[in-house]
Amino acid sequence: MFSVIQEDELITLIVACFVFLFILLKREDLKGIPYGGILILSYVLLFLGWTVTVLEGFFLEKAMNALEHFFYMANIGVLMFWCYKFFYSHRQKE
Repeated sequence: MFSVIQEDELITLIVACFVFLFILLKREDLKGIPYGGILILSYVLLFLGWTVTVLEGFFLEKAMNALEHFFYMANIGVLMFWCYKFFYSHRQKE
């Protein structure tokens, strides 16, 4: 059935769009972050999860909900990988 879009989800997506725009505009500056590409990928997956959360109010509610949770799970996996690379590789260099 057709569900209602929740205001907090829409506000989160709007704020996330501004953060995504910031990342695009400052991507050269962000290259200074060790393994920054992995960290940005983590944000992109989170952004996709937020986007799908809003889209599930329009169509394919169950499929979009599953996709939303997949993106969140992938985000956590990539973020954990970034933490491992960042902290473990620094420890090995010392």
